Amino acid sequence: MPAHNHEVRTRLEQAALRSNHGVILRSEAQAAGMTRAQIDRRVRQRQWIPGPARGTLILSGHADNPLAPLTAATIGSNAIAWGQSALALWGLCEHPSRPTIALERDLQSEKMVPHFVTGLKTLPHTRRQGIATASLELGLASVAGLTGRAELHELIDECLRKQLSTWNRIEGVFSRYAKQGRAGSRTISQIVNERSADRSIPLSKWSRDFVAELMRSGLPRPRMEWRIHDEHGAFLAQVDLAYPEQRYAIELDSVEYHLGRQAFEVDRRRDADLSRQGWNVGRFTWTQFTGHWDWVMSVIVSNLAVNR
Repeated sequence: MPAHNHEVRTRLEQAALRSNHGVILRSEAQAAGMTRAQIDRRVRQRQWIPGPARGTLILSGHADNPLAPLTAATIGSNAIAWGQSALALWGLCEHPSRPTIALERDLQSEKMVPHFVTGLKTLPHTRRQGIATASLELGLASVAGLTGRAELHELIDECLRKQLSTWNRIEGVFSRYAKQGRAGSRTISQIVNERSADRSIPLSKWSRDFVAELMRSGLPRPRMEWRIHDEHGAFLAQVDLAYPEQRYAIELDSVEYHLGRQAFEVDRRRDADLSRQGWNVGRFTWTQFTGHWDWVMSVIVSNLAVNR
């Protein structure tokens, strides 16, 4: 093998590893001096693997890295990461089995999930880990047609907990996205309406699941992460869920935060302080929530009736 060809290959591979997660474009390899036959030989020997987009190749050993096929899909199609792929780059979920991208033209592919989006260049996007991707807010909107409201709520909660964005920014993108009639517009409108009633960010997914079950059982929506003060305005506690008018608080006791003598003592003292202010506190475990919901509901309904 000529030394020149070896040097060219080495430079290409080093550059691919340095900036493209192991992705090489056929056009770049040819422009660097490699012939089609030399490139095809590398492919036959499985040293370079064909990428999901035409004209892209992935270095052997890097095809299992989800960033490699996603990079190949975006640069090979002049596209941006979209949907679950975009949210994965933002650290909100796992990478899908096939890269999900958005591009200006219609495209059929078995190796990636393409979405045809008009005016793609005008949509907010950025770069994450060196890959062109939809903005976080647009990424959330783009999965609305593929996921349920509960899952989208949780993604938004996680985003806000990590301080990756603000609800005002998300709501602004959601409103524009829904007006354009894109997939998931109805879900987005429901999310915006529901969050306008309560902008609190639950500390865990369990809180929002609990609220959903309460509402499915016919009870009104409680307030999440409700702060309680005494008659002088001094802060007493922040409870998981609350019905302020009935002065009834619901605490979700997880093993992680409520197991142990110290936590037990703190919780009971706080409950006593709340009781002195006329609040009744109901505590429920995950096992009770998942296995004894009828009993949980009967307790909550009884307490709400007493405090009505």
